[in-house]
Amino acid sequence: MLRIWTPPGFSPSSATSSSSRDPLPVLYLNDGQNLYGDQPTLSGCSWHMGEAAAGLINSGALPPFVVVGIDHPGAMRSYDYLPYPPGAANGYRLDAANWPGGGVEAYLRAVVDEILPYTERTYGVSSEPALRGFGGSSFGGICALCAAMLHPGVFGALLVESPSLWFGEERLLRQDLPSFQGPWPARMFLAMGTKEYSVIRQFKESEFDSRLVSLTHDLAALLESRGLMRGERLMVMVDEGATHNERAWAQRLPAALRFLGAHWRHQQQK
Repeated sequence: MLRIWTPPGFSPSSATSSSSRDPLPVLYLNDGQNLYGDQPTLSGCSWHMGEAAAGLINSGALPPFVVVGIDHPGAMRSYDYLPYPPGAANGYRLDAANWPGGGVEAYLRAVVDEILPYTERTYGVSSEPALRGFGGSSFGGICALCAAMLHPGVFGALLVESPSLWFGEERLLRQDLPSFQGPWPARMFLAMGTKEYSVIRQFKESEFDSRLVSLTHDLAALLESRGLMRGERLMVMVDEGATHNERAWAQRLPAALRFLGAHWRHQQQK
């Protein structure tokens, strides 16, 4: 299921007409049921995407853009979002020890081959990579990193929130990402809280939280070594006290959107 947010005053019919100019930027996001409203989410809070997007558009910070939320499939979420099973993270995530993985290639193929053309055809959004973004949180953030590797050049912006870099005994970070030679998206937003799991999962120790922050710094260093300089193409946020839920991601969302979309208006005018 797709959950599509359009900016105030937007009309799909006029956007797809032959006389329409400047196709709108578009951001595709995983876990679509968590983006708007608070009822369907496990944490009881959504990303409040509509409010954040409308606020930035109305203030003139960003040009009008469309958001496409792609629902996850429930119990098979980890299968769709991961290239291999997550494993137990050396005992810190025993709950995930038997979760499935391995379907991300097929999922992303459906996104690129089916969802992108449908959205471009129906809503008249841009087909230019510079005006097209992708992202997600947790396993959805891992999926976004996989999108950059499996479909290089398709997405010009990447939103990676609280990525579960622990999964697969850190194989993605230690092997897969270093072997990828690019190109990377033009802009990436990467964020992690300092209390991702110790608060919401009642862990007695904070070692896992510290490990996640360390992995985030390692990923940022890797991206910088590939030419994504901080403040220009890469924004990294380590959010003190933030946990692993939609409330934290909602609080960081305006900054993420502002950074990822900073070049949209210029690209539209090319």
